[in-house]
Order: sequence, then C-alpha cells, then structure tokens
Amino acid sequence: MGGLTGIGFAARHPQRFSRVVLSNTAALIGSDAVWMPRAAKAREPGGMAALTDARDRALVHRAVHRA
Repeated sequence: MGGLTGIGFAARHPQRFSRVVLSNTAALIGSDAVWMPRAAKAREPGGMAALTDARDRALVHRAVHRA
C-alpha cells in the first residue's frame, strides 16, 4: 500500500487501527501541476496501462544501470 493511501485510509477509518506507523512517507508529494495531468491521463481509455508501462520502464532502466 502506498504511503498516501495508507495515511488516507487510517484517517478515514481510525477504528480499524490501534496504532499506525508512518515511515518514509509524506502528507504531500508533488503539486497539482504534477498530479492533475497524470490523473487526466489515468482517466483516458488505456491510461492506467500507459502510466504503469512508463513507470515500469523507468524502474527497469534504473535497475539495469545499477547492475
């Protein structure tokens, strides 16, 4: 679960948790200028696939260059 998703879930459903540890996360990551175009892209047909493909390519690229 992503950090922002976990924070939001814990904030909306505190009765489900006795404790919450937030580690290496932030309450705000990026700006509307960064996220709004990505959200619009995700809503397009095939948009999530395009976003995850780009993310996967970036992760593989970093991993290959570390090796």
